[in-house]
Amino acid sequence: TAALCTTCDVWQNGVVLVTGHANGTIACWGVKYPTDAKDVRGGGTATSSFVVSKPSERGGMAKKVDAVVPSCQLVVMKLLVEHRASVTALALTVDQRQVISGDADGWCMRWVDDSMTNGAT
Repeated sequence: TAALCTTCDVWQNGVVLVTGHANGTIACWGVKYPTDAKDVRGGGTATSSFVVSKPSERGGMAKKVDAVVPSCQLVVMKLLVEHRASVTALALTVDQRQVISGDADGWCMRWVDDSMTNGAT
């Protein structure tokens, strides 16, 4: 499998990361910023509780910790499914308008612009 990260803040309708997978799928990831990150009870940051313990504390009491909800998360924006073998290579052109992908069978594909339509092989 393979992965690449774009070198600009926002690329092609929000895509900032591209990953190639063993099943031949290429995933284009974007960053989602939740609009409802506020706790409905108090207007503060949303939290959830969980219990943690160190290996040395296995026999004793574990302590309760509040976890802060992340300010953003990665979401799949688009799936590209033309490859029939494991994706082994990904490259981004200098102008960041095309992704070139290669698979274990030796096929290379060019994905162009927002539409991410398959170009020449």
